[in-house]
Amino acid sequence: MSENEKKEVIRLEEKKVITEDELENVKNYLVATSYNDEIINTIYDRVSTLPNFMGMVYFSDHGEDPTEPGHNINKFKFSKTRIPLLFFASKNFIKKYPQKMKNALNNKDMVWINDKIYDLILDLFSVETKYSNNKNSIFNERFNESDNSQISTSKKINEDPLK
Repeated sequence: MSENEKKEVIRLEEKKVITEDELENVKNYLVATSYNDEIINTIYDRVSTLPNFMGMVYFSDHGEDPTEPGHNINKFKFSKTRIPLLFFASKNFIKKYPQKMKNALNNKDMVWINDKIYDLILDLFSVETKYSNNKNSIFNERFNESDNSQISTSKKINEDPLK
């Protein structure tokens, strides 16, 4: 069985019959997600037309399981740790920083945690300080996924069945 087939089996096993309250939570989640998409789209439409626009970074602070809203470490679920990280690059950015784009594309399927946003932003804008660590940036050729393995006091990313 291939890795993709294994992941699909796990996804199927995670499906369950949900209650009416859970269905209402799912509907509310979808409305909130749609609203968030509208806001991000509006921001992008406004800033992407600015003459010096280079790009835009978006990420969520946490994942969600709409059938079980809320966050409680005692009810840990990997689905609540998976987040999007989106980078909208302008043609000017791609032209000016082809290596950063190449690195980002090479690292697109790697695990990255939002605790490392400081290092990612500094690297993205080519800012160097004694406190930054470029190995924590997907835009860097030295990006090290293993530095992103701990996601809670008791869980590691490599324990995620969808990893």
